[in-house]
Amino acid sequence: MTRIITAKIRPGIMMKLSDGGKRFEVRMESFHDADFIRYVDADHPHIQFSDGLRRLGRERRFSRDSDEFVRELSGVDEETFEELFPRPSPWFPEFTHRRDCLYVAPIGEPITLDQIFQENTI
Repeated sequence: MTRIITAKIRPGIMMKLSDGGKRFEVRMESFHDADFIRYVDADHPHIQFSDGLRRLGRERRFSRDSDEFVRELSGVDEETFEELFPRPSPWFPEFTHRRDCLYVAPIGEPITLDQIFQENTI
């Protein structure tokens, strides 16, 4: 079975991905063994970027103690990282379990659905 997840991405961050400045996807939830990721415009989710279908590598889980390292992998600036991945709040411990780690996976080169189907042909 081939798993493709969809992620909303800001056009500016997508440009970094297209230019090679962003090579890792960071999420607050597991990728659930997804094989590919399909990026859509965060402001217009019905629009997929022309080079927005990518292979995903194996995910790694990082504690929030590793935020500086994970931010460097993410390819975004500190302000954007903090906005996208807010740290757990001591005032609301019931939400801490959702923010106590980050998941990181390497992003591959663009791929098409035709290429995916050719790879998975028996």
